[in-house]
Amino acid sequence: MKSIKNMIRIPFYIIISLLLITFVNADFTVDSQANLGSTTQERGSATSTTITVTNTDAANALTAVNGVFTTTLSGYSNSDFNVTLSGSTTPISVLASGSATLTVQGKVPLKFDSKNQQIGNLVISGVSSGTTYQKTVPVYMNAISKLKITKVELDINGDSNSVSDGKTIKVKRGDKLEVSVKVESLFPSSGNIDISDITVTADNNDLDVNEEDTIGTLSPRDDDTALISFDVPEDADDSKDTLAITVEGTDDNNAVHTVDYEFYLDVQVDRYDLKVNKISPPISGICPGQTANINVEIENSGVRDLDYAQLYITVDDLSFTKKISDIVIDNGDTKTVSASVLVPSDAKPGNYIVSVKPYYDRSSDSLKNEESENFVVKDCSKTSTPTATIGANPSASGFQITSTPDVPSNAVFATPVTKKATTTGLFGNTDNVVLILIFTNVLILIILVTVLFVGKRFY
Repeated sequence: MKSIKNMIRIPFYIIISLLLITFVNADFTVDSQANLGSTTQERGSATSTTITVTNTDAANALTAVNGVFTTTLSGYSNSDFNVTLSGSTTPISVLASGSATLTVQGKVPLKFDSKNQQIGNLVISGVSSGTTYQKTVPVYMNAISKLKITKVELDINGDSNSVSDGKTIKVKRGDKLEVSVKVESLFPSSGNIDISDITVTADNNDLDVNEEDTIGTLSPRDDDTALISFDVPEDADDSKDTLAITVEGTDDNNAVHTVDYEFYLDVQVDRYDLKVNKISPPISGICPGQTANINVEIENSGVRDLDYAQLYITVDDLSFTKKISDIVIDNGDTKTVSASVLVPSDAKPGNYIVSVKPYYDRSSDSLKNEESENFVVKDCSKTSTPTATIGANPSASGFQITSTPDVPSNAVFATPVTKKATTTGLFGNTDNVVLILIFTNVLILIILVTVLFVGKRFY
């Protein structure tokens, strides 16, 4: 009896499970997005694409399928795009466990920009087993750019070559680059539509490039060239970097046209490299016969540490040469090295050239560059001042005139007035001493007379 009850329960559970599965799957799926237009799509005309709707209900058909479009793009209305959904049957229906290909159609406005962007959402709904289901499909649109880059050239330190889209070019730190970009308007002459405010930009964050040039306005089938210049940074990494070229302009219908172009700059960094960043002679110059300190800032711009770097510092016109050997400097570091230059006492005032040759090792082949700076020797003969010199003989002490002032030939000299010298001592001059002696003698005489008079009366 129990086994019969169990046999009855099994079909019941199966039925319940099948019903639950049917209930859960009573829905439909649809493509993740709809894409209208392309990079060749003309404005002002219709465009279409297809999407697939799949009915996941194994028992019931999906009926009354329709779509309602709502734009999300600022500055546009639903009627600007006129997006509709249609199928092979009207009304649209999808069989149980079946699928149907539906057509999404729209119109590209004249003012639509030449980039792929979302224009809104298409809400698709259908009825299965009396229940209405909905799916939201984002709708994207694209249109042609009427700007075209017809030629790109890259000048590296004066050497120019054409560069195709996606090409790799080898460069080095410090290279001077100039990018020439030729741009053409693709609007037909019959349309009489200009593209204005055209800008050309070159961008790369790793190389710190963000440069721009302006072309202005292009008439139909007209072209012009933009020039963008920049240097490869001295501290650029040994890497391959993308240089992105973007051209953008606005036509008479306010549609923005954009075209992109890119190639790669492969920065080559030497394993060993030593460069001079700065030469610092005395700012105010130096006098003949004096010693000047010249500071030289060097940088290890290679990828290896240096243990035997050398500097040759010369001032040819002063017959000065200084070699500084076995300089230790790590990769990426800077260091200041000093040299003392004794300027000969007979050196002529003027500008001299200090030259510095850096070598990354002891080999003469390791020279990569040479830098120079002006070195000023001043005319100090007209600016001499008296100087005091201390001697062992007191009579020789005082000031020693190191230069004779210029005296006009017609100068008149005054005759000095001679004044009688007076002798000074403890009590002043001689006249004062005489008066004091007279007063003292009189005082002593008075004292003696007084003593004699008093003594006579006492006795």
